[in-house]
Amino acid sequence: MKAKLNVLKSPDDVLVNLASLFVMLAGQAIADTGRFSIALSGGSSPKKLYELLASDAFKNKVDWENVHFFFGDERYVPHTDKDSNYLMVKTALFDPLQIDSSNIFAVDTSESPEAAAEDYTDWAITRIQHHYSPRPQYCMILLNL
Repeated sequence: MKAKLNVLKSPDDVLVNLASLFVMLAGQAIADTGRFSIALSGGSSPKKLYELLASDAFKNKVDWENVHFFFGDERYVPHTDKDSNYLMVKTALFDPLQIDSSNIFAVDTSESPEAAAEDYTDWAITRIQHHYSPRPQYCMILLNL
């Protein structure tokens, strides 16, 4: 795919453009393979995107039952901690859209950091290979916005 530079006028335009790209890529992937896998970014900056995707403007444009969510980063705090990336995504996206827990691949922060990283890597790779054989890959990776 050839890179394309989009210059937009405001942060809100960036969010709407990104949400529209999400919808397009999800639709294509689900039509082609039956599923869409995404690695989510954490922190406070993507929260508005997740809220927009869960809004009336976008929530019915994606077949959410076929979207699989992975975490590209996580803070090493309990999932109930106010600083948890998982909690932020759960509140902004998963709960409003009623995403089934079987489609959410979160980091287990109840283990030591080393064990959690190793387990998540092994588990995520195994799940991706199982779901996306013969060529495991993410359909979209969100980096810090």
